[in-house]
Amino acid sequence: MTSRPPTALRQRILSLSPAQQQLLRQQLEARGIDWHGIVGSKPAAQPAPRPGRLPLSPSQKHLWVIHQLYPETSAYNIAITLQLVGDLDVLALTQSLQAIVQRHETLRTGFIRQDGQPHQKILPHLPLEIPVIDLRQLTDPFKEVRQWQEQLAHQPFDLAAPPLVRAHLLQIIDDQFEFVLVLHHLIADGWSRGVLLQELATHYRGYCTGQPVDLPPLSIQYADYVMRQQKQSLQPDYQKHLAYWKQQLKNLTPLNLPRDHGSVRNATDFSSRTLTCTFSAEQTQAIKHLSQQCGVTLLWCCWRCLNCYSIATAASWILPWVCPWQDATQPT
Repeated sequence: MTSRPPTALRQRILSLSPAQQQLLRQQLEARGIDWHGIVGSKPAAQPAPRPGRLPLSPSQKHLWVIHQLYPETSAYNIAITLQLVGDLDVLALTQSLQAIVQRHETLRTGFIRQDGQPHQKILPHLPLEIPVIDLRQLTDPFKEVRQWQEQLAHQPFDLAAPPLVRAHLLQIIDDQFEFVLVLHHLIADGWSRGVLLQELATHYRGYCTGQPVDLPPLSIQYADYVMRQQKQSLQPDYQKHLAYWKQQLKNLTPLNLPRDHGSVRNATDFSSRTLTCTFSAEQTQAIKHLSQQCGVTLLWCCWRCLNCYSIATAASWILPWVCPWQDATQPT
């Protein structure tokens, strides 16, 4: 676990001459220490030059390949449902979503195949509508809402035909709606979902009140990030880390975990469940205390406990775990 150096140390580093700073930076980075994490600053991201054919990021390529194998799957659809109660302005909601689609290139992106390789295709403008499905006359509109949610969430996308985002309003009674927003994982993730909802609320408030929406301009788009990532992949350090992990993971074998289903599901069934465990206040304090004793984060401590349990269950000492991480440059 790393922490930011004291202010006095950062000031001493910044007081060095440019040549001394450059030498210190080379020495730190040779040890895998992030220079910007030390000095507390990072240069502003700049848009990258765009080639004629925009590549995909490695994670996008992975999802694209899976879609080619199983084009009818909805396993990577991200479904968001919001209950809206009150006097809803459908036009303002539509304008808000349209403004977000225009602001973020990734929401106007399709994925086409050229010469056997996938490429991003970003449209300059993409009109978006929000159909309203009226359920008020049905005997049990709330039951029908659940069925519509299931249907909309599992409808597959055509990756070559954007938008890869769909929005619907299910009207239950006069002043109650269910807003169903579905995006493909190729253009969104858990983090961007939160950003989208925040911006949607900001735009909707602005359109309803007639006030201008003052969101800071985006310094880069996702395609710029992909180009920067591709450039970094050519660096010697990247290749060194890639070779290391290939070596670490090359001998993994399938786990023999006990199943709670009598039969093995077919290859196209990506369904899963979420298991939630709630700890008491005393248990939480005990885990925090253990984390502090071991000098690790709370996440890492829980992770190791889960790993110990899984080793005992699977009768194996080698268990790979994957954890989503955002903007991490230092080990935990």
